[in-house]
Amino acid sequence: MSGELRTIAAVYDRSELGLLRSWLEAHGLWTSTVGDGHAAVEWPLAVALGGVRLRVRAEDFAAAAELLADREPYRFARTLFLRSRLADAALLLMLFLLTFVPPPPRIAATFYVARRA
Repeated sequence: MSGELRTIAAVYDRSELGLLRSWLEAHGLWTSTVGDGHAAVEWPLAVALGGVRLRVRAEDFAAAAELLADREPYRFARTLFLRSRLADAALLLMLFLLTFVPPPPRIAATFYVARRA
């Protein structure tokens, strides 16, 4: 039994990582993760590092690959809120403009001082 670990999957969502890890462990395969702390604290950093890597023992790699090959990938919804992707994009743009665009800069105060004649 060697101590070598091989990466079986790179995951970008912590919930999917938990499901995959518990599913493999339920089938008797030991798992380990690399980068899980990055995903927990700062998700964009985990994306920049290539996701959280799920690893298994080298001798269990073939069994884990067979289990993952039988699994159907998650399909993301085509639209978010409305029936059209274009309408979703317009709604998201409107929400962005309403919430993240700073107000216009304030006009500097103008003081009128009476001059002596």
